[in-house]
Amino acid sequence: MDFKNYLEKYIDLSSFCLVGNAPVEINKGKGKEIDQYQSIIRFNDYSLSHSKDYGSKVNIWMRAKGVYTHPNKDNYNHDLIILRALGEKNLKNREIWEKRKQTYIVLPIDYEVELSKLLKSIPSTGLLLLYVLKEHQYVIADNLYGFTFESNRRYFKSNQSPNKHNWKNEKIFFENTILEK
Repeated sequence: MDFKNYLEKYIDLSSFCLVGNAPVEINKGKGKEIDQYQSIIRFNDYSLSHSKDYGSKVNIWMRAKGVYTHPNKDNYNHDLIILRALGEKNLKNREIWEKRKQTYIVLPIDYEVELSKLLKSIPSTGLLLLYVLKEHQYVIADNLYGFTFESNRRYFKSNQSPNKHNWKNEKIFFENTILEK
């Protein structure tokens, strides 16, 4: 099955949302609203610890090539895992998922190459998937929670090392391209 078919199979166009890790939803009580979607996509080192504000469900896990600090996610039964890269850092996880017959796919590198050129920097995993969905005609403006491109803060404690994304360029691209209908 090709990448586009996986998207169509696992992301319900009529009921999907993307939940980022930024602290912008704290104390807004949107957890129940988020959990009502059929397809809920979360990113990287996500947490389900703030369910009142961020919900407690996840169907699709979009992850970069790093090793994450919450190994319990490898035990969670995601409908689909989207890997940003096929690198060696994901080898152990891929072996676990294959034993468990967990469905995962690798994001075609062309998307990251294109977006990197547009941003003139390496894109964050969140913006990369937003870009991919936009390229496949998904309307995402009203389906976003926990996204901001102003800092690398998270709503949960993480041991993940700081990254080197250009948050200013990402914010501009997000506002001018991703949110454009």
